[in-house]
Amino acid sequence: MNRAAIILLIALCACSRTQPPTPSPAAVPPDDAAIGELLNPYIELLNRHSQPAFQSRETYLSAVDRTAGPRMGPGAARIVVIATKAPAAVEPVDAGAAQVEGLAAAGLAYVTSVERLHELTTEAHIYYESGAWRRDELGLGRALHEPLVAGYDSVVSADARLRAVIERENGALQSRRLQSAHKKHGRTLPFLTRRLLAVSKPVVAAANVDTVQDLNPQSMTAMLRTLRAASAELVAYVAKHPAEASAVAGLKALMRRTAAFETSAGRLLKRRRQGLQFSRTERQVIRAGSADAVEGHPARVVEEFNDLIDASNSLYFR
Repeated sequence: MNRAAIILLIALCACSRTQPPTPSPAAVPPDDAAIGELLNPYIELLNRHSQPAFQSRETYLSAVDRTAGPRMGPGAARIVVIATKAPAAVEPVDAGAAQVEGLAAAGLAYVTSVERLHELTTEAHIYYESGAWRRDELGLGRALHEPLVAGYDSVVSADARLRAVIERENGALQSRRLQSAHKKHGRTLPFLTRRLLAVSKPVVAAANVDTVQDLNPQSMTAMLRTLRAASAELVAYVAKHPAEASAVAGLKALMRRTAAFETSAGRLLKRRRQGLQFSRTERQVIRAGSADAVEGHPARVVEEFNDLIDASNSLYFR
C-alpha cells in the first residue's frame, strides 16, 4: 500500500463552509476569506491530480521491481501504467488577496511534476496497452522505467510540499472559524457542524498508514470516540430543534455522510484489531487502483471523508 495514496483530500477542509460558495464578509473575517480563496485553486489541484498519480504509481510498482525494472517473463503481462491527466494552470489570484508563504513556489513545483508525469505515463500507457512491449521485449519499457519512477517520486514529493503549506494555513483557519462560531452562536448548529469536521480530520489522518497493521488501534479508538460524541451531540440537537434544523439546507446529507464515515473508520479499526486479511478479490480490486471501494481499507476511509467534506461544502444556513 502506498502511504501517499491514502491521504488525499484532507486539505479540502480549507474550503469547507456553512455558508453559500462566496463567504459573507459578515460571517468570515476578510483576511480569512482571502486566505480561503487563495488556497482553493491549489486544493483543487491536489484533489484532481494526486489520487490518480498515486494509483498509477501503486499499480505499476505492484508488477515491477522498483530497482530492477520490468523483465520479460510470466509477470510481464501484468504490467499496467495508468495514464495521468495534464494539470490546468492555477488561476491568477487578485493582488489584494492575502499572500501565503511558500504557496506559489510549492504550487509551481507541483504543476511541473504533474505535467512531466502526464507525459511519461501517457507514453508508457500506450506502449504497454498496445502490446509493443512484446515486440521489443521490453526494450523501451526498461528505458522508461527510471524516468517513470522518478516522475512518480517527484509528484509524491511535490504533493507533500504543497500539502504542508495548505494544511498549515488550513489548520489555523479552521481553528479561528471554530472559535468564532462558538463565540457567536454557542453550541448550536453553526458550531456543531464545524466541530464535526474538526474532529473528523484526525480520524482520516490516522488512516495514513502503509499497511493496516501500522494503524494505531488505541489512537484510532480514542479519535473515533471523540467523533461519535460530536456526532451524537449534533443528532440530539437536531432532534430537539427540528425547526432550526429544517432551515439548514444539506444538514441531513451531512449527518448521513458522517455516519458512513464513522462506519468506514470502524471497519478499518476492526480489520486491524482482528487481523483480518484482504480476500483475493479485494486484493485484485486494490491492485487495479480501486482500493477506495474495499471496506476496511484506509483509502475507503478517505473516500468517505471526501464525501463528508462535499456534504459540508453544500451546507447552507437560510
